[in-house]
Amino acid sequence: MNVKQLEKKLSGYKFLPEGGRACFFYPHYEIIRQMSKPGFPWSANYKEIDTSFGSYSKNHIVEWYFISSDEKHYINFIERYIKNPKLLEDLKKYADDLKNKITKLVDKDFFKRSNEDLGNILSEYYDLYQELFKGSVTLRTLDRGIVMSVRQRHPEEKADEILRNITISDKPTVSLKEELDVLNLALKLNKEHKTIESLRGKLGIKKLLKKYAWSILGYYKEQPNTEGTFEKRVSDLMKENPEVLLNNLQERIAEDRIKRDKLLMGLSSEEKKIAFIASETPYLKDYVKSKINEAQYYAEPLFIEIAKRIKKSLEYIKDLMIEEVKRLLAGGSVDDSIIKERTKENFIISLNGEVFVLVGSDAGYINNKCVGDTFNADSEEFKGRVASLGYAKGLVKVVYDVGDFHKVQAGDILVVINTSPDFIPVIRKAGAIVAEEGGLTAHVSVVSREFGVPCIVGVKGATSLLKDGDLVEVNANKGIVRKIK
Repeated sequence: MNVKQLEKKLSGYKFLPEGGRACFFYPHYEIIRQMSKPGFPWSANYKEIDTSFGSYSKNHIVEWYFISSDEKHYINFIERYIKNPKLLEDLKKYADDLKNKITKLVDKDFFKRSNEDLGNILSEYYDLYQELFKGSVTLRTLDRGIVMSVRQRHPEEKADEILRNITISDKPTVSLKEELDVLNLALKLNKEHKTIESLRGKLGIKKLLKKYAWSILGYYKEQPNTEGTFEKRVSDLMKENPEVLLNNLQERIAEDRIKRDKLLMGLSSEEKKIAFIASETPYLKDYVKSKINEAQYYAEPLFIEIAKRIKKSLEYIKDLMIEEVKRLLAGGSVDDSIIKERTKENFIISLNGEVFVLVGSDAGYINNKCVGDTFNADSEEFKGRVASLGYAKGLVKVVYDVGDFHKVQAGDILVVINTSPDFIPVIRKAGAIVAEEGGLTAHVSVVSREFGVPCIVGVKGATSLLKDGDLVEVNANKGIVRKIK
């Protein structure tokens, strides 16, 4: 099928922005591939839900899109969960089972295996890995259904207030649990007058590493936590007042839950069911991402061994399709010019059970025709949805991945497509956050509130409209970002 035929096939479908980040080709491809596979009663690609997924990548910066013929399908989807909330448990169990299968698969002495074995193991890993994203895409689908359902029932301002509060969960995200554990260790060492080098300190660090080694992994060049990274975090907190920091954090969490419970009292029984699902999805979204990170962490030795065998870099391997990796392991070759062109620009689309990989000018053509610019480049003021209340003024720092983290200083305005657990170090520094992704349970929406950082989400084109060094005002009480001349 040529690009013109695909364009025609896509007519009548809307491309709905769903965030993005820096990403190697292999996770970018597997995220889309899973949408072409059979679904389950809990998943977004099951039976009556007519929705697909696509992602546009340019030089490893990926933007994801729901591709939908009728947005009402998202409301139909939330109805399925209202009727059977147990589906949330099924989703969580599926993620656990997949992660366990992956860790068992990659728990091998790879250096003893033949090249053919390595290729087959990698192929099986990809098949399991892409299935993990069923949970992620499903939770994003629920997110859209929740937003649409609430906005159908209430005026915009009231709807946003409800949405901001019903996502407050009694279950802390993995990111928040890690922060609490780090603070508690710093407090414990201070109270016992122990150092980070003491036996107590060393055991505490090892425990943190065992639980959170993979917490800051993403889909690109992010590196896992080490004993050294946790030692620095704990040591820095010990020099401050971890007890005050911990109390402030816990008080903010308690206050948020009181506000949520007060708001819930005024909702109808149907809305309370939606609110329950909304309160579960932030935790589940972070939980599933943690399982994806853990899978990547344990699979890394497999990639290292393959890179060693075929004398290529890890980065090169992660930009290949499985057929290309197997060809190299068999002693064959791949056309580097094709890999280079695909890395520079590609658009992957799953539609009606088929996966289309567009490269170069074809990818650009579909992006221009089906997506296009969705923002006014000349505007000085931008409106979004409030994710975390507050106000800040500061210098913009646009951050796509870990390679940009060094730019961020305390009090800077962090401008992102979205965040993920690997962004936590710069989130702690930020005076405020402005994000393109506007999802109700987007990582940036949830974590900004947990960490008490003012945040506005759903600002289309923010990473293009705002530049490093711009002085901006972020009014996260009204959802307005304004350039200061």
